[in-house]
Amino acid sequence: MKKVKQLLIAITIGFFAITTTSCSKEEGCTDITATNYDSEAGEDDGSCTFNGKVTFWQYSGDSFNTTTVTVNGTTKSITEDITTTSGPSECSTSGTAIFEFPTGTYTYTASESGTNNTWTSSFEITKNGCHKRRLKN
Repeated sequence: MKKVKQLLIAITIGFFAITTTSCSKEEGCTDITATNYDSEAGEDDGSCTFNGKVTFWQYSGDSFNTTTVTVNGTTKSITEDITTTSGPSECSTSGTAIFEFPTGTYTYTASESGTNNTWTSSFEITKNGCHKRRLKN
């Protein structure tokens, strides 16, 4: 009888161990728009990270030469002008200097070739955002 009782206790403990571990959900980032989305995660653990974009541009009426823009050690060039003062319609417009970074505040420097025009300022990248920055002469 004692062995049957011990066996029943062992089975009961084993059952609870199996059911409690199988019911736990894997934690991770459950936001599909995050850069670290985890499709296996059943419960969000607050670890999601997001990127956003910034596009530097110049208006054709400002008459400019090629302008280089440096953000966070990465340099890109503005090679085409935008013909409306409202700027590019989206963050991926050809000829603009496009950067993508994790959310946060960044500083940029820019200089126009063949001139003394320089710019230095900061901007904020927001979750999945598109920030457009015009460089004026």
